Amino acid sequence: MTRRPLRFPPALVLGMVMLLGAGDGLAGTLEITGPAGAEVFVNDQLVGILPLEGPLGAAPGEYEVRSDWPGHVPFREIVRVFSETEVIRVNIRLLPLNKGTAWRSSILYAGLGQFYLGHRTRGWIYAGVETAGLLTALVAELERSNLRQDYLVITDNYNSAINADEIERLRSDAEQAYDDMEQAEKLRNTGLYVAGGAIVVSVIDALISFPNLEAGPGTVPLQTGFLNLGGSPDGLTSAHLGVRMGF
Repeated sequence: MTRRPLRFPPALVLGMVMLLGAGDGLAGTLEITGPAGAEVFVNDQLVGILPLEGPLGAAPGEYEVRSDWPGHVPFREIVRVFSETEVIRVNIRLLPLNKGTAWRSSILYAGLGQFYLGHRTRGWIYAGVETAGLLTALVAELERSNLRQDYLVITDNYNSAINADEIERLRSDAEQAYDDMEQAEKLRNTGLYVAGGAIVVSVIDALISFPNLEAGPGTVPLQTGFLNLGGSPDGLTSAHLGVRMGF
């Protein structure tokens, strides 16, 4: 005898889906909306791409809702669920980045444009290079100023000296002070060139790496049933339930 597969009435299957999705009914609800195609993260875990198929069940606790989209300022919002019956609505607003703001920020200080665009590693590098260049230039300029004062004192003494040996010694000291002053000046200029170069590179990088705006719904993954954010306020679990029904 050929055994036929069990077939359940549609109403029964749908009821099983709702029961499995809703769990024990002790979770609050997060309703997240926003532009189609944007990825949604809750506590650094991807829960889907907008528009989500349904709400997220969340145990009482604190959650960070995050969304990133190329060409837009990243969205961050902290939400707190205090009770199992609470419904929290989060509307994700992604503001477009401005290219002018990016490169002008880099002119103000190297790396600021990269921080604005979310490229923090390159931002720290450019900012560090400019800072090092400026500090080098400052120290070298202070040293040059001190050497100049010494040079002027030695020159005055040289002009008033009458002893031949003293004149020779003061002339040698003046030449050495002048050479040291020139070296300090070169080091100061090098520091300024390095700082200026960091600004130029940061501006060019901000212009080249500025993300293109993306529009449209993109690929929306299949999401069925009730997404659940687990029982721990610090953790996140999502249950994706798909049922194939044949009649």
